[in-house]
Amino acid sequence: MHKWLVFMNELPRYVKLKNGINLSYQRRVSKQLCDATGCSQHYHQSLGLKLGATPTQIHNALSKAHEAYDVHVKMLSNSSPDALDDTELDLAAAALLRRIRHKPSEFAWLQPRVDAIDKASIAVFGNDEDIWSLQTEQKYWKSKGVSLNREQTIQKRAVDKLLQHATHKPKTIMSLYHAYNEAKGYKNPNLTKQEKRDKLRSKKRLGRFVAMLGDRTINNDTPNQLRAALMAYKNERIAQVTPSSVSRELNDMMAFIRWCRDQYGFDWQVSKPVLGNIVSKPRHPLNKEEQQKLVRYCVSTNVPDKDRIACCIALLELQGGMMQSEIKRLEPEGIKLESAIPYIMITGDTKTNQRKRLVPIVLGLDFIKENFKETHDWVKRVTESSVSRKMRDFLRRVTDNKTVTAHCLRHTLKWNTDLNNVSAYEAASIGGWSGGSIGVSQHMLNYGAEGIEYEGRIKTIQDTSLKIHKHLLVSNDDSNVIQLYK
Repeated sequence: MHKWLVFMNELPRYVKLKNGINLSYQRRVSKQLCDATGCSQHYHQSLGLKLGATPTQIHNALSKAHEAYDVHVKMLSNSSPDALDDTELDLAAAALLRRIRHKPSEFAWLQPRVDAIDKASIAVFGNDEDIWSLQTEQKYWKSKGVSLNREQTIQKRAVDKLLQHATHKPKTIMSLYHAYNEAKGYKNPNLTKQEKRDKLRSKKRLGRFVAMLGDRTINNDTPNQLRAALMAYKNERIAQVTPSSVSRELNDMMAFIRWCRDQYGFDWQVSKPVLGNIVSKPRHPLNKEEQQKLVRYCVSTNVPDKDRIACCIALLELQGGMMQSEIKRLEPEGIKLESAIPYIMITGDTKTNQRKRLVPIVLGLDFIKENFKETHDWVKRVTESSVSRKMRDFLRRVTDNKTVTAHCLRHTLKWNTDLNNVSAYEAASIGGWSGGSIGVSQHMLNYGAEGIEYEGRIKTIQDTSLKIHKHLLVSNDDSNVIQLYK
């Protein structure tokens, strides 16, 4: 077989051959989103590569195309100008330039400056006046405390990209380190105390890693130097902490490396060091009787004030498999406790990971309504270790089980799924599970996630939750049926 035919068969998913030589990115948009918006069911984008490109080049181009696709879907799903973060707005502006067949910095060196602005306006708006009108409008609305709408913001950024000089790549490891710290907002004055602690911990780990690297000039040997520094970090820390802790710490280094590669287009392929078999701690979900005891206590009419926050957290974690960090990040627009079908929407932990989970509230609705705000405020105010200690002590006291941990309720949700013969595929929208163990891929969970809040889908997920927790919804006590969720 001809070598290029072999190469075609090895193209990654979503990469297609166009015109016999050019590589493009092609991917479907969910049917729910197409029905709701009338958009095309197919998303196309050129990768800017030809047949014969190296796997590394294809990998880097594919990563950027995935990001552009995510922004495309997000724009279709939400018309709010605040729906996209700063990075996503830049990706949307870059996509606009591709559609109109222009490149960043195209008019950056054109003089006089007024001519450059006119040409950029013609390229984006079709005339040389709209950009001036938009700038005037932006100043006016800014004085009123109002931002431009999303389309105007993206158009303005596209013009700025045409006029900005190309960004120069940092030339040393230390310059990359400073750029990364600035991008991650370590000095953001609006961070909570917990966020500051978390970021400071990550920054210290990364600082130790960079010190091992030294302030080297970036060159073709940099990937090897990064691998050596990762291995040195691993060997130093493995003698001090558990392998699972080392694995989490290395994630900070890998995030830094990926950011540098994607931000500045470095041709780096660096893998996380292998740590061997990491033995997971045994999981101890609450059994059926312990769960019933816990829920009965949490929804009783005489819960002591000192336990009300812990009870609210327990009800949320049991029904949604939530982590404390997820409760802390809950946004007001995702709290739908007053809707016909009460639920809470959990989004991903980063701006680049928008996978959603919908948690129907079928246990303790009235109690959660009454105590949610106080609970949410407290979780945001204290450290995660404080929440863990409080929940551990509370659960052990209420269930009389001295071995449970603060995270046992997430494992309990999975155990309840098995207990009541509910498929993990059905429960994935609630628990957020993925991977081969349940036969649901990460892509499948992402696919159509923006349509998860449609009424019919909510009802389906609520029915699943009722099946998962059916042993908690009623309890026989002297032949009297007690509705625990009331």
